[in-house]
Amino acid sequence: MIEYNIKANQLKIKYYPGINKTAEKIIQIDKIVSNKLETRIFDFEFDVLSIKYIDEQDLYNLLDLRINNKEDWIDMLSSIKNKTNINR
Repeated sequence: MIEYNIKANQLKIKYYPGINKTAEKIIQIDKIVSNKLETRIFDFEFDVLSIKYIDEQDLYNLLDLRINNKEDWIDMLSSIKNKTNINR
Protein backbone atom coordinates (compact mmCIF):
# COMPACT_ATOMS: atom_id res chain seq x y z
CA MET A 1 0.00 0.00 0.00
CA ILE A 2 1.23 3.48 -0.88
CA GLU A 3 -1.40 5.65 0.81
CA TYR A 4 -5.01 5.67 1.88
CA ASN A 5 -7.77 8.12 2.71
CA ILE A 6 -10.96 7.52 4.64
CA LYS A 7 -13.87 9.92 4.08
CA ALA A 8 -17.51 9.44 4.98
CA ASN A 9 -18.32 5.95 3.69
CA GLN A 10 -15.35 5.58 1.31
CA LEU A 11 -11.95 3.99 1.65
CA LYS A 12 -9.63 5.28 -1.08
CA ILE A 13 -6.46 3.21 -1.46
CA LYS A 14 -3.43 3.73 -3.68
CA TYR A 15 -1.29 0.61 -3.96
CA TYR A 16 1.18 -1.37 -6.07
CA PRO A 17 -0.61 -4.21 -7.94
CA GLY A 18 2.67 -5.24 -9.59
CA ILE A 19 6.22 -4.16 -10.15
CA ASN A 20 6.48 -0.47 -11.16
CA LYS A 21 2.68 -0.13 -11.43
CA THR A 22 0.31 1.81 -9.24
CA ALA A 23 -3.44 1.52 -8.95
CA GLU A 24 -6.17 3.26 -7.04
CA LYS A 25 -9.27 1.63 -5.60
CA ILE A 26 -12.28 3.23 -3.93
CA ILE A 27 -14.27 0.88 -1.73
CA GLN A 28 -17.60 1.74 -0.14
CA ILE A 29 -17.14 0.82 3.52
CA ASP A 30 -20.73 -0.36 3.87
CA LYS A 31 -20.04 -2.82 0.99
CA ILE A 32 -17.22 -4.55 2.89
CA VAL A 33 -18.33 -8.09 3.62
CA SER A 34 -15.36 -9.26 5.68
CA ASN A 35 -11.72 -8.63 6.44
CA LYS A 36 -8.88 -10.86 7.53
CA LEU A 37 -5.81 -9.86 9.45
CA GLU A 38 -2.31 -11.26 9.40
CA THR A 39 0.11 -9.50 11.69
CA ARG A 40 3.87 -9.49 11.36
CA ILE A 41 6.01 -11.90 13.25
CA PHE A 42 9.26 -9.96 12.90
CA ASP A 43 9.84 -6.18 13.01
CA PHE A 44 11.14 -6.05 9.43
CA GLU A 45 8.03 -7.63 7.89
CA PHE A 46 4.63 -6.13 7.07
CA ASP A 47 1.03 -6.59 8.16
CA VAL A 48 -1.58 -7.87 5.71
CA LEU A 49 -5.17 -6.70 5.55
CA SER A 50 -7.46 -8.65 3.21
CA ILE A 51 -10.70 -6.87 2.37
CA LYS A 52 -13.59 -8.72 0.74
CA TYR A 53 -16.17 -6.32 -0.67
CA ILE A 54 -18.99 -5.97 -3.21
CA ASP A 55 -17.91 -3.89 -6.21
CA GLU A 56 -19.85 -1.60 -8.57
CA GLN A 57 -21.18 -4.59 -10.57
CA ASP A 58 -22.46 -6.27 -7.36
CA LEU A 59 -19.71 -8.90 -7.58
CA TYR A 60 -17.50 -10.05 -4.73
CA ASN A 61 -13.94 -8.79 -4.93
CA LEU A 62 -10.87 -9.27 -2.74
CA LEU A 63 -8.04 -6.83 -2.11
CA ASP A 64 -4.94 -7.93 -0.16
CA LEU A 65 -2.86 -5.05 1.17
CA ARG A 66 0.64 -5.30 2.59
CA ILE A 67 1.04 -2.48 5.07
CA ASN A 68 4.44 -1.48 6.45
CA ASN A 69 3.31 1.13 8.96
CA LYS A 70 1.55 -0.44 11.96
CA GLU A 71 -0.32 2.81 12.72
CA ASP A 72 -1.84 2.88 9.21
CA TRP A 73 -2.95 -0.71 9.60
CA ILE A 74 -4.61 0.02 12.95
CA ASP A 75 -6.28 3.19 11.62
CA MET A 76 -7.70 1.47 8.53
CA LEU A 77 -8.95 -1.52 10.48
CA SER A 78 -10.60 0.56 13.19
CA SER A 79 -12.31 2.78 10.60
CA ILE A 80 -13.64 -0.25 8.76
CA LYS A 81 -14.81 -1.90 11.97
CA ASN A 82 -16.47 1.27 13.32
CA LYS A 83 -18.30 2.12 10.11
CA THR A 84 -19.44 -1.44 9.36
CA ASN A 85 -20.72 -1.84 12.93
CA ILE A 86 -22.69 1.42 12.67
CA ASN A 87 -24.26 0.38 9.34
CA ARG A 88 -25.42 -3.02 10.60
